[in-house]
Amino acid sequence: MGCLQTQKADGLVVIAPDISEKHAMLGQWCRESHLELILCYRDDPSDPDEERLQRALSITNKLGIGTTAMHEWLGGPGKARAYKQMADHYGFEWVCTITHKNVLWDLKHGGRLRRVLGNTLCLCLCGYVLAGYLFDEPRMPHLSVTTLAGRNLHAEFGVTIENLTEYLTPMNILSGAGFQEGLNIGSRVYAKKLGFKGLVIGMPFDLEGTDNITIKPKPANYPQKCGG
Repeated sequence: MGCLQTQKADGLVVIAPDISEKHAMLGQWCRESHLELILCYRDDPSDPDEERLQRALSITNKLGIGTTAMHEWLGGPGKARAYKQMADHYGFEWVCTITHKNVLWDLKHGGRLRRVLGNTLCLCLCGYVLAGYLFDEPRMPHLSVTTLAGRNLHAEFGVTIENLTEYLTPMNILSGAGFQEGLNIGSRVYAKKLGFKGLVIGMPFDLEGTDNITIKPKPANYPQKCGG
């Protein structure tokens, strides 16, 4: 936890399927350390677990409520409206833990989801995978184990470095870093180049020197498959 302070992090993102006393203690530590806390879990706005929601709200007002077993969020404009309405009703800030596949889907279909999200804080924890594919950087972690592994993302979604950057630039969106391994390869630089506004990094981590790594140029051709 010390790296959060030594590296001057803004906050902490925690997967919390069951809100317990340990999360309350963590919330107190974050307040004392002047760090924001985002608790992430899966729930359905049409039938929310109100007891769990109230426990979460007693700890923080920033909740990354998702749709998948991994607590990420997958959906379209209508579903995003439902989650935003739930947040308005209960008085918390919804953080959208959007999947990288969802980003590509919305890019392909004209950005209707992006318009609904507006300035909602989004965490795309596998954003570094998109960077690894687009810049043909095979050393980027997890390219072969992502849900998009083996797929030609350029052919399937029409994604390019230019149109993804144009898509991400107006968004309030952070990318995952791929842990320290990704940072050491250049995920911090790639993420900034693509329009992400910051990083979510697995602990422990050290940012020293990771903002001036020389990254690969745009490839002559996009890879035939992610993780190829």
